[in-house]
Amino acid sequence: MGFVYDYPRPAVTADCVVIAKENEPKVLLIQRGNDAAKAQWFPISGLPKLAFDHEEIMKDAQGLFESL
Repeated sequence: MGFVYDYPRPAVTADCVVIAKENEPKVLLIQRGNDAAKAQWFPISGLPKLAFDHEEIMKDAQGLFESL
């Protein structure tokens, strides 16, 4: 299953989406170029503002996660 997004100049800033399956699912965000030890967990319902079309990508990832 593939996804296509309409952002005119896509920029990939993450290689994968990590979602922890808990009562309140959390997403691990790592800012590219920073030390991976600085990664932070965010509740899926309270993600910070994401660049480009990443909000749309996260909604798709959440939908796939919820279907598991």
